[in-house]
Formats: sequence, C-alpha cells, structure tokens
Amino acid sequence: MIYIMWFSLALAQFEAGQHNPSDERGDPNYRRDTNIDINRVRATVFNYGITGRTGADPSQYPFEWPVNSGKMYIAMTALAVGAEVANEDSTLKPLVTIPFRSDQSGNSKAWQPVPSYLNPNSEKLAKSDDEDTWPLNWPDKMGDETDPGWPGSWNGYFGKNQFNAEQEIYYKISDDRNFESGYTY
Repeated sequence: MIYIMWFSLALAQFEAGQHNPSDERGDPNYRRDTNIDINRVRATVFNYGITGRTGADPSQYPFEWPVNSGKMYIAMTALAVGAEVANEDSTLKPLVTIPFRSDQSGNSKAWQPVPSYLNPNSEKLAKSDDEDTWPLNWPDKMGDETDPGWPGSWNGYFGKNQFNAEQEIYYKISDDRNFESGYTY
C-alpha cells in the first residue's frame, strides 16, 4: 500500500512538458523470437512485448515446466502500458500500448522492436549464450570511452561480459508509432 501511494505521488510530480523523442524507432520488420530453456523452464520470448505462445506453432513454448515434460503453465503474457497524454491542443487523450493492438483503421497501436539491439542477419533475439545473435555494437554503450559500443561483448544485466545468469535476452521496444490516430506501416 505504501509503495502504491509513493508511486502515485511520484507520478504526480511530473508535469506535461516538451517531449524530445529518441532517435531509436521501432520497426515491425525486425520482430523476432527465441526460446529460453534454463532452470528447467522453457518459454518463447518475443521482442514486441510477449512471452509464451502466440498460436499453434510447435516451435513456441508457453512456459513449459519441467522442460520436455509437455506440461504448460502460462499460455501467454503481454506488456500493456497506458497513460493520458496531451495532444497539440493540450487535450488529454488516453494512450494504451499492447501487443497485437490496432485502431479501427488498422493502424498499429502496438510495441515494435528497436532494430539495432539484435543481429539483423539472425532470426533470434540477442541471447547471452549465442554470440551470432548479438549486434555488431550495442547502441546504448556507444558512450563508453575505452570500448565504444562494446563490439563482440555481451551487454549483460550486471555489465560488460558478465554472465551471472545461465541465459539473458536483450531487446528494446518502442511505442513511438502509437499516436492518437495510429500509424500506417
């Protein structure tokens, strides 16, 4: 309860102001998935805000435990974020981003992967135990003065080439195409 109150108070401190968007843009042409299979759990992770299985594809796993048991526990999870944003005339409008969402005209209102956080020649997400899935450089590490972009290195949760977990997956998603009127691809 205290956390919820603190979080609400923290959010109330933000004022509507000029938004300067990042140069990184989401692109549905770089949608990928990969399977994680560690700690006796197997699941499919998608780089557009979903984990589990999206349909009857046998190469996708909806949180199987233990691995190879055929016992599935969670079919799918999805990242959903909502907010009220001010448009050009300062009117507050609801904005909700969730996978597979589109408006009445078919314009995407969904998460899209940021392409530069994967190897564009791989069909998989960047995964710590598969160097072939890593990008040539990590865009968020270009400011490193001794090794800009960390080429050939893993961008791990605990730092450069820190493999504390059996497997890590790295991707970045964006909802920059989710405007009030949508965006036609």
